[in-house]
Amino acid sequence: MIRVKTTDNIFLPEDFIETLYDTYPDHLVKAYIEGEFVNMTSGSVFPYFDRVKNHADVKIGPEDKEIWLGGDFNSGGCATLKAVMQDGKLYIFGEQVTKDTFETRDELKARHPNTKMFGCFDATGTKTTSNSSQSDLDILSEAGVTLVMGQSNPHINDSLLSVNNAFIHQNVFVDVNRCPKLTSAIEQHAFDPKTGKPDKFMGAATIDDFTDALRYLIWVTFPVTKVSFSTYNGLGIHNR
Repeated sequence: MIRVKTTDNIFLPEDFIETLYDTYPDHLVKAYIEGEFVNMTSGSVFPYFDRVKNHADVKIGPEDKEIWLGGDFNSGGCATLKAVMQDGKLYIFGEQVTKDTFETRDELKARHPNTKMFGCFDATGTKTTSNSSQSDLDILSEAGVTLVMGQSNPHINDSLLSVNNAFIHQNVFVDVNRCPKLTSAIEQHAFDPKTGKPDKFMGAATIDDFTDALRYLIWVTFPVTKVSFSTYNGLGIHNR
């Protein structure tokens, strides 16, 4: 076996390597840049979250006329995160657990009647349920939520990269005192050793429901595109 580092390639653009370092966390740098074998499917799903470095006491004032929402739909319990964007940083200041989407809508209307809301939710919410002629997303739109999301959910690994990258660069902060369930979920979520994917849990408003809501939110606000030479040129970052 011959192991070659990306940095050994003399034909790459000068800032290509720098872009990789800015995009990938340490363990992926070893895999994608240094050509080393690393375990990418075990341990903590969010190893770069630090409840001290990534914590902020969030104060919501009259100037905060917009909030961002991340949410996951489940029968018997929906998990919703609330955040504000300030100076290019996202501050998650609240979490909400409701029995269904109708209650989520009513809670949002009651608590944020004069606030513009941008929603990043589970894309499968476009489907209608057996007990309603409306989809989950249709119901949320009745609360004045503007949906900013794709027609399908992001790939799990891509969205995990976005979240971890946001924690590393301190682009996202969590008020750990006001969001105890989210904080606990981030710290406890691990990979399933059998599937190599993040653990799934039975029940409503469980660990993966909160981390899914987080993934949907961060994927929209701080997306990360996996960098290759082809995407590098395609993004218009460099073109010769």
